[in-house]
Amino acid sequence: MSNRGKRYSAELKDEVFHDLVVEGKSIQAVSEAYGIGTQTLYHWRRSHHSSVSSDERSELEVLGGEHEQLQRSYRELEQERDILKKAVGYFAKK
Repeated sequence: MSNRGKRYSAELKDEVFHDLVVEGKSIQAVSEAYGIGTQTLYHWRRSHHSSVSSDERSELEVLGGEHEQLQRSYRELEQERDILKKAVGYFAKK
């Protein structure tokens, strides 16, 4: 009897790879989100990296950097919005 483990679809693997590479999520966070073991994710990432061309890999790194920059900008804008809300509330009381 063969002990091959679970089988996961290519779509799921692509989604997981996107979370790991493009969104920059940690192996642990993705493991908990999808219920997949960390060793399985390390294996998938290693296999996927070897099958991706260097041009695609560099494009993914650029996109990941842009994503991080957009997240920082979003957080800054949220902070500015919160400050403005507090200021409006303060001046409305006067």
